[in-house]
Amino acid sequence: MEISFTGKVASKNDIDMVTGRALWVGSWEKQFDANQDSILVCPKTDFLDVSKLAKFRAIVSATGGALCHAAIIARELGIPAIVGVGIENYEKVKTGDELQLNMLTGEITCDGGK
Repeated sequence: MEISFTGKVASKNDIDMVTGRALWVGSWEKQFDANQDSILVCPKTDFLDVSKLAKFRAIVSATGGALCHAAIIARELGIPAIVGVGIENYEKVKTGDELQLNMLTGEITCDGGK
């Protein structure tokens, strides 16, 4: 099932479109395997996450705006990021879903959402 939703483009990094597989993270306490093909899908980030964030192709955060932690760190690391997609949309995505992020409009298309 394909679903789409939008958020705020927080870090574009001169990229118009990003595709990759979702890695859904509900809690930073859990261990997970990130790679450069993964797009992080998380509720929010905090200062403990910086080393983990650098491993992702892109970041999608349920909460936040242009000045949130995820946005600032993504810009500094040169990682595309869309924030503020809403908890209800974040919960529709699962690990392994194919995501397409439009970095011009903030639209996210998810192939395989719940």
